[in-house]
Amino acid sequence: MNRRDLLKQGGAALLAASSVRATALADRTVSKSNDLQDLVISFSGPFCYWPESDAEGDYIRIMAPQVVKPFCAPHLPWVGTTANEARFKWCPTKTYEYDLTGLKSRTVTYSGTTMCSFNQETCRDPLPAPPPGCRKCPTEFSTSHSSSSVLPPHGTNSPQEVYDCCPALFWIRVPIPDRFIGINPTCVEFTPNRPDGPKYASGVNFFYENRPDAPIDLENIRIVCPQPPGGFDFHADFQNDHGLPSATLRINLSPLNSHDDPNHTHAKQVFFQMLKMFPWVDVKSIKFCDRPVQNGNACSGAQVGPGDDCLAPVFLLMPQTAGKRTPKK
Repeated sequence: MNRRDLLKQGGAALLAASSVRATALADRTVSKSNDLQDLVISFSGPFCYWPESDAEGDYIRIMAPQVVKPFCAPHLPWVGTTANEARFKWCPTKTYEYDLTGLKSRTVTYSGTTMCSFNQETCRDPLPAPPPGCRKCPTEFSTSHSSSSVLPPHGTNSPQEVYDCCPALFWIRVPIPDRFIGINPTCVEFTPNRPDGPKYASGVNFFYENRPDAPIDLENIRIVCPQPPGGFDFHADFQNDHGLPSATLRINLSPLNSHDDPNHTHAKQVFFQMLKMFPWVDVKSIKFCDRPVQNGNACSGAQVGPGDDCLAPVFLLMPQTAGKRTPKK
């Protein structure tokens, strides 16, 4: 065999080996795409979580406080995957009611970072008019990092009392997940003192397992609302998550300001704006115990946050009884 024939045979062998490897890789890719892929819905921002039931079943109402412009610490609400995204629509005088479709509720397990939890109470519904100051920036607190932030006086916490609650900017009705996971710890000290602190979740992940007895069709995950002009219909596109163990949907209330906030002013303003939706909550003051952000320094070893400051803890409002208590929409 001459040298030319030997090189031809060697080249053919290399091409055949490459073809075999490519075929095996394609087979593995197809196999992965056929596997059941789980779903994670990641909530980032000052949302409040209200589990409840109605004639259609169990779900969690994800409530956004009124922190969009012209609020002093403005945020932008949006939803997205790694392939598509959209801004939520809102109205200053009406609370839009969104639904996440394509999922069924499961039996939930709570895990992760401790949630800042309170009892559910009853908001007046219908409310003749929103209480004064619902969209006004909170100012009744000290901006000193070493001082507390004081809430205005509120009514007594009585199970029979009906409260005049500030309405949410909007809310999203989301099926109950397999796991409700508190994430992104932030350090807050409360007055009255809470025994479960001082680290609380500033975000939440919902985990839905895709299994034969509870299948998930990732082609059919949508967030819809007929109320805004022209409606709202976000069809989640998970094409960039193919081959991964789970697909991810992100629901966000992102701060628009990005600069140092050494006194935690923005986080305090957002926290007290959230409290306006739940006037029965027994929190008279808060103090952020993490070192504040200044000149690019980290807020704390536990959580520096995706933005400019320590983040406000998010709320989980748990039912007290089997009865249904529905917050003001």
